[in-house]
Amino acid sequence: MSLLYKEFCRIEIVDTGNGMNSDTLENAFLVIGTPTKLYSKSEDNDLILGEKGIGRLSMMRLGNRAYVESGVSGEAYCQAVDFDWLEFNDPEKYIDDIEIDIIEESSAKESKQKGTRVTITSLNSFWDINKSTEFAQTFLRRLQHPFDKHKRIYPVNFFFNDVQIGSPPIRKWFKESANFYVEIYFDPFVKTDDEVVLTRHLKWQDSDVFEKREWKRKDLLIELEEFSENDLTSLGSFDVKALWFNRANIKSHSVDGKVNTVKEELNKWCGGYAIYRDGFRIGLTGSMEDDWLKMDSKALRSQGYAFNRYQTVGALSITSEHNPSLIDASNRESLISCEAFDTLKCIVSDVINKDLKSHISTVKEVTSKIKISEHTTENAISKSKSNLKRTITAVNDLKKRVGSGFKKDLEDIGVSIKTHLEDVQNLEKAVSLARDQRVELLELAGMGLVVDQVVHDLARLTERANEYLNEIEEVDHSEETAKIIKVLKDQLKTTNKRIRTVDKLSPSGRNKKEGFDIVEFSHEVLTGYKSRFERHDIEASVALDGSTAQRGLRITMVRGLVAQIIENLLDNSLFWLKVGLKDGESKRRIMIDIDSQSKTLSFCDSGPGIDPAYVNDITRPYFSTKPNGKGLGLFIIKELSDYHKINFYIDTLPDDDGKLRNFVLELP
Repeated sequence: MSLLYKEFCRIEIVDTGNGMNSDTLENAFLVIGTPTKLYSKSEDNDLILGEKGIGRLSMMRLGNRAYVESGVSGEAYCQAVDFDWLEFNDPEKYIDDIEIDIIEESSAKESKQKGTRVTITSLNSFWDINKSTEFAQTFLRRLQHPFDKHKRIYPVNFFFNDVQIGSPPIRKWFKESANFYVEIYFDPFVKTDDEVVLTRHLKWQDSDVFEKREWKRKDLLIELEEFSENDLTSLGSFDVKALWFNRANIKSHSVDGKVNTVKEELNKWCGGYAIYRDGFRIGLTGSMEDDWLKMDSKALRSQGYAFNRYQTVGALSITSEHNPSLIDASNRESLISCEAFDTLKCIVSDVINKDLKSHISTVKEVTSKIKISEHTTENAISKSKSNLKRTITAVNDLKKRVGSGFKKDLEDIGVSIKTHLEDVQNLEKAVSLARDQRVELLELAGMGLVVDQVVHDLARLTERANEYLNEIEEVDHSEETAKIIKVLKDQLKTTNKRIRTVDKLSPSGRNKKEGFDIVEFSHEVLTGYKSRFERHDIEASVALDGSTAQRGLRITMVRGLVAQIIENLLDNSLFWLKVGLKDGESKRRIMIDIDSQSKTLSFCDSGPGIDPAYVNDITRPYFSTKPNGKGLGLFIIKELSDYHKINFYIDTLPDDDGKLRNFVLELP
C-alpha cells in the first residue's frame, strides 16, 4: 500500500446521535470497560447496544490514526480527541505515559447540532469500490434483522467517494424463491406442562398455507433429556425466522428466470442462523465463517435436500430484556458459553432442526416418487394414444369389408374411439397444466393416479376392441357380429362414464362442491368397474342402512374427489382379492354400506385383510405392502377427507382372524 494512499485516504463514520460533551469523553469514552451503557440501559427506554465499553478500540483495527469529534445539543463547540495508535506499540511506555487530550474545536457549530464523527487515517488495508461493495452486500445489509418488516431503527448509509452503495435487506423475490419459509416461536413462561412452549409455522414455496406444529412443555422436556423447566425459563423467549433452499432445484419466477441471480444472492446470505440481539447481529454468526451451532458440517456443500448452513438463511432473535442470561462475548463475535446458551443450542439443534430435516426428507421422498408417477403416467398416455390410433385405423379398414348393415354401428364405434383419443389428449394437457401451474403435490399425485386408471381402462378397451374386430372378421353370421358389436359398444359406454368422472378433477373444476345422492353415486362408480368385476368374479354391492337401495342420502361434497376416494378403495380391494380371501370365504366380495343415521360410508371386502401392526402406517404417503405399490391411494383419501373436514380411518376392531378390513369415511 503506497504512502500516498495511507496519507490521503480515510474512513469516516458519522452518526446523528446525542453526541458527547467533554465530561462524557473524558470519563466514559476514554475509560476502557466503563459500564456507562449498562447503566443507561436500565435508566432509559431507548434501545442501546453494547455494554462492555471496549468497542471503541476497534478503531485501531482499521487504521493507525483516529480523530473523534463530538457535540451535544445546546453547546456552541464540538469536543475532539486525536488518537495515534502507534504510540501504544512502544514497549517502554505504560498506558499512563501516553497523553490523550480533549480538544475544543475552534470552529463554531449550530447549537442544535449533535452527533459524533470518527475519521480514521493511515489505513491498514486497501479499500476500493469492489471491496466496499462486497462489505456492504455481505456485512452491512445483515447488520440488522433481515426479516424485520418494520422500519430499521438505525438505518445505515454507506458511501464510497460520495457515491452511495446500497445494502438492501432480503428482497421479496429472494424470499419467494426459497423452497420454504419457517417461523418458530419459543415462550417458556407458561403455567402448566400441557401448555405450548414451542410453535413452528412452515410454508412451502407457492403455497398460501402455513403448516403448524406445536410442542407442549412436557413434550419438549422429554426431547431435551438433560434440561429442566428452570433451564427453559432461564433461557427466556426467542424466535427464529429462516429460508431454506434446495440448491439442486432452485426456481425463480420473479427475476426473469435468472436462477443464477438467486444463487448469487444466496451465496451472500447463507450460513445458518445469525443471532440478533435487539435487532442487531452478533458478530459473524449466521455466516460461512461461523458455525456456532455445528450445523451439519460434514454435509456442508452437499446438493439436493440436505439441511445445512449452505442451504439456509436464518435469523434467531433474542433481546436484552427477555434473555439476560445470554451474554455477548467481549469481542461481541458470539455469545459466551453458559447454561442458557447450551439450552438454546440444544433446542435449535435437537428439536427445531430435527423437525425441519424430517420435513425435508419426507418431501424429498414424495417429490421423487411423484416424478416417477408423472413419468409412468406420461408413458401410459403415450401408449394409450398409440393404441387408440391403431384401433381407429382397424375400424376404418373393417368398415370396408363388413356388410352395409353394420357400417353405421362401426361408424359410431369409430366416433367413440376418436372421442376417447381426444379425452386422452385432454388428460395429457391437464397433467401438463397442473405441473406448469405448480399444483400442490397432493393434487398432482391424485390426478396422476386417476389418469393412470383411465389410461389402464382405455388400454384394456383398445386391446379388447381389436380382439372383437378380429372376431367380427372371422364370424360368418350376422347375428354373432351384432352381439360382438353390442358388447364393444357397451364397453365404450362404460369407459366414457369413467372419463366423464375424471373431468371433475380438471384444474378448473376439481374443487367445486355440489349436492348429490351418495348412494346413487356409489352405484355409478361401481358401474364403471362392471367389466373388471366380471373378469375377476367379484360381487360388489351398495347398501343403505343394511338394505339394498338405489338412492336415499344427499350430501354436499366434490363429486370428482368422492369418486376418487371410492375408486382408490376399489382398486385396493381388486388387488388384494386377486391375492387371496379371508379364511372361510369362498367368494370375492366388496361391500359399501352407507349409514344415514351416523352419516358414514363403510367399505370392506372379503380379502386377506390388514395386519393391525400397520394401522398407523397405511395412510402415510408411499407406505405400501404391495409389490411395486405406489402407496398413494389411502394417503390421498386421507388428504381428500381432510379437505372436506371429515375423518377417514380403518376400524381398529379386528375380524375373527385378527385382521382389519373395514374402512370408514365420515360424511359431512
